[in-house]
Amino acid sequence: MRREVLREINAKTGRGLLVYASAFHVAPKAMLNQPDLVGLVLADIGGFREVIADLEPGPVDLVLHTPGGLAEAAEGIGELLRAKFTDVRVIVPLAAKSAGTILAMSANSILTLPGAELGPIDPQFVVQGRFVPARAIEKQFDRAVTEISEDARRIPAWVPLLSTLGPTLLEECKNALALSRGLVSRWLEQYMFAGQPDAKAKAEAVATFLSDYEYHLSHGRRIGVDELRARGVNIANALEVSAELDDLLSRLWLAIDHTLSGTDAYKIFENHKGQGIFSKVTVERPA
Repeated sequence: MRREVLREINAKTGRGLLVYASAFHVAPKAMLNQPDLVGLVLADIGGFREVIADLEPGPVDLVLHTPGGLAEAAEGIGELLRAKFTDVRVIVPLAAKSAGTILAMSANSILTLPGAELGPIDPQFVVQGRFVPARAIEKQFDRAVTEISEDARRIPAWVPLLSTLGPTLLEECKNALALSRGLVSRWLEQYMFAGQPDAKAKAEAVATFLSDYEYHLSHGRRIGVDELRARGVNIANALEVSAELDDLLSRLWLAIDHTLSGTDAYKIFENHKGQGIFSKVTVERPA
C-alpha cells in the first residue's frame, strides 16, 4: 500500500518523491528513549544518498517525519538534496521538530497535512541524564553572575549547580544557537526567499523566531502553518492546494504509520521507485 500510494503521488505531481520517517511517535517502542536511533544522525546521510541515487535531478518532494536530532546531520542532508534537486518541497504529515524544522527550512516550500506541526530550533544539551535547552543554561549562568555580583554570600548556593555545567558548556551553547539560527537564515535567504528584496532580513527574522526560547517556553512546542506563514514562510496546508493530493498524502501517512507501529522498523528511507532502506530492531510488545 505504501509503495502504491508513493507511485500515485509521483504520477499526480510529476515530482520525485522521498520518505524519511522515524518511529519516535510510537509509544510502545523501547527505542523512544534512544534518540540516536529515532533522531536525525550523520549516518542518515548515507540513507538519503542511497534513495536519491536513481532519481532525476529535477524537483523533489521529501515526506519528513522526525523528532529532530543533530543540526549537523540536518545540514548534511539539506546540502545533499540541494546539490541535486532544482526545487525541494518538504511535506510534513505529522511532525518535523527541532533539527527536522531546520531541514524543512532548506526547502523552496513546505506542505503539511491538517494538524501537522514544526517546532522550535533552540538546541538541547544532555545534562545529568536529561535534555536541557541551551538558552536555559545561558539564562541560569547569567542569573548566577547577577546574584553573586550583588551578594557574594550566594556563591556557596550556586557552586554545586554551576559545577555540573562543565568548563566549556556555556560556549558550546552559544555556538549551537548560532549554528541553528545560521543554517535556517542562510537556507531561507538562498532558497525560499530567493529574489525577494528583503530576503536577508526576512530570513533572519524567521530564524530568530524559531530559536526564541523565551517565546516558545518548551522545545516541544507546536509551531503551525499560520504562525510560519505570518512570517513569510512559504507553507500551506495540503487541503489548500488540492483535495486529491491531501487524500493521497493522508493515505501515505497511514501506510507509513502502520509500517512504523506494526513492524520492528524504526526508520524508513524510501523513494517512489520502490527502493528503500528500513532500519529495525527487535522490540518486545505488550501481550
